[in-house]
Amino acid sequence: YFRWAEELTKVRPHVQNAEHWEQIETQMIGPHLNQVLRALSQHFSSVQVFGINSAGTISGTATTFIGENTELSVSPFVYRDGEFTFLRHFAAVFALNDRGDLLVLPEGAGRSAVYRNGALLPIEYPVGGLVNLSNNRVVGFTPTEHGGCSGYEGFVLRLP
Repeated sequence: YFRWAEELTKVRPHVQNAEHWEQIETQMIGPHLNQVLRALSQHFSSVQVFGINSAGTISGTATTFIGENTELSVSPFVYRDGEFTFLRHFAAVFALNDRGDLLVLPEGAGRSAVYRNGALLPIEYPVGGLVNLSNNRVVGFTPTEHGGCSGYEGFVLRLP
């Protein structure tokens, strides 16, 4: 398998402009990402990729179905350096950052959280959910109601 971090580290100093990067994505990254997805789809009914960081680590969810619409299992995963790690204690993995933090939905929790180095980070946030993260911040939403109209407001919190 393609070792994203090693290969992209070698390529990065040689990137000349956005057009050159687009060629690298098309000729180098795209084919390897397709290889990963093909490997997953041989064993699962459905694969969704939710995130990819600058080192090429991929987060997503693989699902197996029985029959037409009966879901058998959902398997959140991280693909790093040619190996899949299935995260069975989470219902979903939504995003990841360059630090290796994962935005996850723990089994039975009902609220998303940030997972770092084997533990969930204690992040206090209002009713709603977390939807994305960067290396030092997490983005979320909270439901609102103003004058009889309901909607959502976003918020940004600093990661510990």
